[in-house]
Amino acid sequence: MKNYKIAIGTGLVWLHEEVIQVEDWECDQDALDRLVDKFENENQMGFFITDEETAEYGEDEHTVAGNHGLNLLHYGELYIEEVGGMIEKIKSFLKNNNYSAKGMENHFKNFEFRAMTTNYTSGIVKIRGVSYYFSCIAPWLMCPDGKIEVEITN
Repeated sequence: MKNYKIAIGTGLVWLHEEVIQVEDWECDQDALDRLVDKFENENQMGFFITDEETAEYGEDEHTVAGNHGLNLLHYGELYIEEVGGMIEKIKSFLKNNNYSAKGMENHFKNFEFRAMTTNYTSGIVKIRGVSYYFSCIAPWLMCPDGKIEVEITN
């Protein structure tokens, strides 16, 4: 599975941000299609305009999307980035740092701690606008290989 962060906004403010999960063989367009399907299923029609309404907006403010002749209104900013690679980067940092998040703020850009245990072995961090939960168990007798878990959280 892969994860894509999709953000829709004006350039000054993001109106909607969400992480969408797709299969490994799928791409960013598939993630956008899933977000559009989600909007349609949840009846969030404020994100769409009809073909007739497109003349009211600049061509750089909407894109064709959806199954019902609708256009996704993104107000000029449609940001899609694969974020799954960050999970592996976090795992690598934790393993190379003796199963500890101490110093992580100096390693990643656009980083903030959200919650952390006092020994830095588990917590929630936010990197580039995406929140990640992690937990570490350093190698010991009952777990000789150690264990690191990282997942995207909302």
